[in-house]
Order: sequence, then structure tokens, then C-alpha cells
Amino acid sequence: MKYKLADYLDAIKTTQRLADYREKKERTHSQDISPFGEKVDNLYNDILSGKNDDLLAYLNSLDFDTIKVISAVAYLGRDCQEKKDIGADENLNQWMENEMDFCDSKDAEVLQIYGKSQLGTYIKRGLETLGVNY
Repeated sequence: MKYKLADYLDAIKTTQRLADYREKKERTHSQDISPFGEKVDNLYNDILSGKNDDLLAYLNSLDFDTIKVISAVAYLGRDCQEKKDIGADENLNQWMENEMDFCDSKDAEVLQIYGKSQLGTYIKRGLETLGVNY
């Protein structure tokens, strides 16, 4: 299957924003009170348990192909690949065919993505590598 990046950009960007928000919440654990006035211990426990976790809920709402594309973009950004002058779609498809070893199930792939502590950063770098700036 050939993937068109444009078909997945909204989901990728939403995932990136939610991941950035999660990272920000996790960093507040080192403070006594979060920016939202909640006690950090309660907030941190919610993060660890998945309670009120918009990122996980959002990832679970997506289809498996979308999850694969998000995963590929994140790994592309994590591994800091150089931008190729072959176009975003071709670059993404080559990466997915040659470098990715996806999990057998959507649930397992979601957990792989979700477990990345710097997921938002990886996605942003991956999009930049593919020539997408926002």
C-alpha cells in the first residue's frame, strides 16, 4: 500500500500536540503544584494509570494504517534521518517499507507509540525531515 502523507497530516499533528501536552504534564511532576492548580501526586498517578489520558484515547480511536504512519513519522524523527529530495510521500513509503517493523496488532503498535516519552519531539522532527513545517 502506498501512503500519502497529506491524508494523515491532521492525525499526525493532533498526536504531536497531545504528546507535547503529555510531556508538559509529566515535567510538572517535579513541582509541588501543576499549572492547573492540581496536586502533582494526583496528576502523576493519573498519567501513569492512563486516567484522563487524551493521547491514549486519541490513538486508540485511529485506524491501524493511521497508527502505522504516525509510528513511521515518529521513528523517522527519532533516528534523525536526512531529508531526501524525492518527495514526502516517496520518502515516507521508503522508510515504512525498508526500516519499519510494525507490531502485529493495532493495540500493540499504539502502546509502542504511546511509550515514547519524547513522542511530540520525534513527530515534529519526522515531519521536518519529510519537508512539512507548521
